[in-house]
Amino acid sequence: MAAADEASFLKADALPALKKMLRDSDSAVRYWAVLGILMRGKEAVQQNMKEMHGALGDDSPSVRVVAARALSQYGEKTDLDKALSVLLELARYKDESGGVALMAINAIDALDKNATGAIEQIKQLKPVSGQRTAGEYVARVAQDILANLHE
Repeated sequence: MAAADEASFLKADALPALKKMLRDSDSAVRYWAVLGILMRGKEAVQQNMKEMHGALGDDSPSVRVVAARALSQYGEKTDLDKALSVLLELARYKDESGGVALMAINAIDALDKNATGAIEQIKQLKPVSGQRTAGEYVARVAQDILANLHE
C-alpha cells in the first residue's frame, strides 16, 4: 500500500523514492514504482529511461507491461520498437496470463497510430479455441486496433 500511495499521490519530490522502489524484491512494489513514474509524464519517464529499459526485462510481466507503455508513449522510435515487441509477446493469451494479456492489449490500443508498424503481429492475436472472456477480449481489441489503423 505504501508503494501505491507514493506512486498515486503524485508528489513532485517522489521520483527518488520511486526509483529506489524499482529495486525492491516485491514485484508489486516495482509495478507501482514504474506506474508512478509513468503517471508523472514525459519528463519523469525521460529522466528514468535507463530504469524503464531495465524494467522491460523484469521478472514480473505486469512490470514489463507498464514499462513498455511508458517507453512507447514517451520514448524515441527505438524505444517504441522494443516496447511494442514486449507488449505483443505479453498480449498472446495463455490460460495463466489472461490479466497480463488484457493489460498488454490495452497498452497497444493506447498507442493509436504508433502501433502501425505491428499490424501483422496484431493480426496474429486471435481467440484461443474454447477460451472465453480474456482470450476473446484480447482478440476483439486487436480487431478494433486494426480497424482504427486502417481509417
